[in-house]
Order: sequence, then structure tokens, then C-alpha cells
Amino acid sequence: MLKLVLVATENEPHSSFLELFDYLAHSSRVVMIRSRTKRRVMAKRYTPRQRQNLGAIRARGIELAAIAKFARHWEVAGEYLLTDSTVLRFPANQSLEGLLVPQVPRHQLNFQVTYANAEWLVGAQGRFVGRQFDDDQNTLPLQRFFTLDAEVSRAVSEQVRIFAAFQNLTVSRYQISSTPVFTIGPPVLFRLGIQYKT
Repeated sequence: MLKLVLVATENEPHSSFLELFDYLAHSSRVVMIRSRTKRRVMAKRYTPRQRQNLGAIRARGIELAAIAKFARHWEVAGEYLLTDSTVLRFPANQSLEGLLVPQVPRHQLNFQVTYANAEWLVGAQGRFVGRQFDDDQNTLPLQRFFTLDAEVSRAVSEQVRIFAAFQNLTVSRYQISSTPVFTIGPPVLFRLGIQYKT
């Protein structure tokens, strides 16, 4: 797994996004990781589901992350993860060798935009999850999906803050699992409340 972390702070002014990302491209950290696991427990696709130890799996990929603070009150963050998790050896059922490990999406992307000052806090967060399989034989796919959440809050005193939060603004009806029961993610959710700090 390769990890690249990019960071910029408000001490470095940028007049445009092009300048911002040009700065980010020259401020990075790289970490190489590759793992191999033996005897991992994996659920078989039968109902009721059965769990057995795998001989070995290989997990490798790339993770890119960036955080930027600019214009004093703004922060933008993002993360991308590419994962290749494959069954290397399974003596009990060699037909699974070379297949993808269940419930491990190949692509994942998260981003967050936040504005904060003394009174207001406004944020939005997006999440993309790529296609994956819910079973060991890679016959039950879970389709890719994207969701968007948002929250806004305002301080009315040093101890009290009111907030409103929205989840799944994209109204995505995404699959969580297909075995043993087909399950769909929640619809649009709205929360309104008061936070009290002691």
C-alpha cells in the first residue's frame, strides 16, 4: 500500500486553486506498505452463512490524502483509497483462489469542505464507494454509490450551539449487503438539535 499525504496551511496564501494544488504537489509524504495475511476468516455465501479460515490473502493498494487550510476560515480535505485484496490460497476450496476478498471495495473516495468562524460552522462531506462483492465466489455484487452529507451550526452563547444535519442528500438507495438478507442503506435523514457544553 502506498500512502501520499499532502498538507497546506493558512500561513501559505494562495490566490487560486491552481496555485493551491501546485503547492500541495510539492508538499507530500510517501509510505509504502504491502501485507499478506494467513488464515483469515471469511464468510461463505451459503445461508445460513458459514465461516472458514482462508489459507492466505494479499492486500495491496494506494492511499492518497490531502488537507488544505486557506482564506482563514476554510478547510478542504480529501482521501482516495485503491485496494486490491485477493485470495492467494484456500486448500479447502481452490476455486476461490485468485478471487477478490468479499466486502472490500476496489475504490473509495472521501472529501470534506468546512467553513468555520466564531459563530458559524458549516460543513459538507461526500463519500464514494466502488463496486464490491458480498460473497466469497464473487457472484453477488454490491453496486457502487455516492452519498453527500451536510451540517450547519451556530453558537448562541459560549455553552449553547444549535445545529441542523442532513444525511444522504443525494437520495442514494445503495446496497449494504445481499446475504443472508438483502439490505438497503438509509434514506435522507434530518436532525435538528441543541448542543450544550458544560
